[in-house]
Amino acid sequence: MNSIRTTFLDKIDNEIIEKEKVLDLFINLNNVDLTYSNTGYFQLRISDESNIILHFSILNKESISFRYDNNIPNSRDGDSWYTSKGNEDFKMIDAGDENYVPENSFLPLYLSLELITAFFNHPLEKSNVVNWNNVNNFD
Repeated sequence: MNSIRTTFLDKIDNEIIEKEKVLDLFINLNNVDLTYSNTGYFQLRISDESNIILHFSILNKESISFRYDNNIPNSRDGDSWYTSKGNEDFKMIDAGDENYVPENSFLPLYLSLELITAFFNHPLEKSNVVNWNNVNNFD
């Protein structure tokens, strides 16, 4: 059984949901869904201090940014990466609610679905379906 917990916008809070239902949330997303929140995450708890988290920020259905947090052994000593379109543009933008993410980190829906699928299948591995930039490259 999947032990990945999902928080999706203001609609789902820290629940275990099947991968297919999570994918449907993104496929059926519309702008009204983004009225009160445009962020969320998927979390695999390893221990009290260790988690693997895939955060997302949504501008619209075709512009979704992700950050992969490998919080092992803990969040202070772990590593984080933003999705990247492969270029070295490190400009940060406000994705809503003062949530700053790299401008080049937004992916189209089809790549977002591939990344989410890869995370649910192998959460301990940073997927190679997209490019990544370490958060330390950004101010």
